[in-house]
Amino acid sequence: MTILLLGAKSKRHPLESVPAELSRLKQLFSNAPQLQTTVAYEPYLTRSILTEELRRLTDQVSLLHFAGHSSAEQLQADDELVYARHIADILHTWQHKPELLFLNGCNSAEQAKLFLEAGIPCVIATHNYINDHLAALFAYEFYANLLTKPDKVTLAEAFARAGSMTLVSENRAPRSLDIDTIPQASTGSWDWGLFTRDPALPTQWTLATLLQNTPAAPVAALDFITQAKLDGLKTRWQRIYAIHQAVLEQYDHETHIEEKIHMAYVMKKKREDLEAIEKELAALNH
Repeated sequence: MTILLLGAKSKRHPLESVPAELSRLKQLFSNAPQLQTTVAYEPYLTRSILTEELRRLTDQVSLLHFAGHSSAEQLQADDELVYARHIADILHTWQHKPELLFLNGCNSAEQAKLFLEAGIPCVIATHNYINDHLAALFAYEFYANLLTKPDKVTLAEAFARAGSMTLVSENRAPRSLDIDTIPQASTGSWDWGLFTRDPALPTQWTLATLLQNTPAAPVAALDFITQAKLDGLKTRWQRIYAIHQAVLEQYDHETHIEEKIHMAYVMKKKREDLEAIEKELAALNH
């Protein structure tokens, strides 16, 4: 399988960090021979190069990373704008779709919905305008953390570590993972979000999982009761996670020690509840 790294510095409004971001990522993956994967790399992406790469690598990409200007609907190639919905349509036709898509540009969270609907299991995107250098650092930290133990470190763990390392000097908290409730911009939250239809997926998948990208074995359709249980557990997980994150954000601003102790206890109980739900989800999915 192939890791596809695409970047557009942009001729009109240059992003100086993009070529360096992709170069560092290429070196990072190339120095990990245990992955047994190919790295395809294009730091000066044009529309024609994009379409050619997607045609050449049909059904072969396990991880797709884009760095450059973006908006809620578009990606900026070096020469012109490209609409995300058309890229999603192309990927939707692939028999083996990328397991992870990382859109490392400004305000790309709305695009995540398109790619999830196209069948990509997991998308990292942004809720806000992001700093060029911080974007490059976050991407590097995310992948570097995954590579520390490719079969052990989960997407959620690498995402959390990357955010904390990148924003270590800022008082901001991660946002909800729920794609159906993309929150508005907030100065108290991270600029990146990890989106998936299955809230348990980021806590279970590792880099090794992503790079396997093998066709799933046929499974029997879930019976009505099992499906109802799954849906209920997912809804409950999302609700508890939202409460945990709200308390976490308040905790960072609380000055009274007694209240902070209470908040810490509440967060601990919510984390225990989340872990219990994740175990139930895993059991029902097997």
